[in-house]
Amino acid sequence: MEGAPKWKAKEIVLDDAPEEPQILFYWDIEECCDHLQGNPSFSDTWDTGPKKVKYSGTETRVYHDPSTADLWWTYQVHIGCLHCFFFSQMADIWTLGKSS
Repeated sequence: MEGAPKWKAKEIVLDDAPEEPQILFYWDIEECCDHLQGNPSFSDTWDTGPKKVKYSGTETRVYHDPSTADLWWTYQVHIGCLHCFFFSQMADIWTLGKSS
């Protein structure tokens, strides 16, 4: 397994302070997701599919993270590869943020 994703840096200029360029440090979201998914340390804790959690002995559902939400069940049925969809959407959001 390769090392952790490397920091990246980009100089940005804010409209409110055009004479004071800032340095933005960041990690590429796709590299981070690839690193986390490929890390064996997380293999038992990574949710790659939907699950339903209920209080012990009841029919009351518990919603505590995205994998327990009904939307993940919908995506799993229609797409089949939920974690691929999830990370591609996160990458799209990150790319939109980079282009501005």
